[in-house]
Amino acid sequence: MQKCPQCGYWNAPSKINCMKCDYTLQKISTPTTPIPPTKSSKPSVLDPKKKLGPKLYLILGLIGLTPVLFLFSMELSLFMILISIVVITVILKNHHDENKKRSLFAAFQHFKVSSFDSMTGIEFENTLKLIFEGLDYTVSTTQTSGDFGVDLILKRNGKTIGLQAKRYKSKVSLDAVQEITSGIMHYNLSEAWVVTNNYFTKPAMKLAQSTNVQLIDRDGLTQCVKDAYQNMCK
Repeated sequence: MQKCPQCGYWNAPSKINCMKCDYTLQKISTPTTPIPPTKSSKPSVLDPKKKLGPKLYLILGLIGLTPVLFLFSMELSLFMILISIVVITVILKNHHDENKKRSLFAAFQHFKVSSFDSMTGIEFENTLKLIFEGLDYTVSTTQTSGDFGVDLILKRNGKTIGLQAKRYKSKVSLDAVQEITSGIMHYNLSEAWVVTNNYFTKPAMKLAQSTNVQLIDRDGLTQCVKDAYQNMCK
């Protein structure tokens, strides 16, 4: 039994309002609907290869339309051939660029800087090439011998940057800085970088400061990988 605080009348426990004065004894609880969890904004693993999809039908349509137009007008047919070549070239180039970006994206989703430690020198260079391509640089390799201390040439926004790759088990000495300075004039470089999976000795850092050579150590390389990944997520 529950007593009404207003009139003192005793009511059954199940009563919401008092039987005598209609005073509210119990509040009606409104059932709440659970809020579904929001989806994570973290991008999922992408398939490195994307099919042409509807673009393929456009290409086939352009190819199939040309001989039909030839029945009506040779000039119109030739004009259509030129238009088709331009459109198909643009579609295939964009598709290739998109697949290249997706491949890079998939490669760097779970990449760890410790992976550099087990690479060969050539593998390290090739991976750096992928990283800086992910940062929108145009990257080319130099010849394997007589490269004047420059392994990769990076180009972006009118700048030409020479990069020397050093995959070392110990700290990189000032010899690396001396090597790449010889390539500045030879390749007409705007900047010179030395990139390593390790760290640099104090003499190397001192010489780099006086010669305007940029040093990217293990921590800086880790940040480059993160930046490349974020850039590819855009």
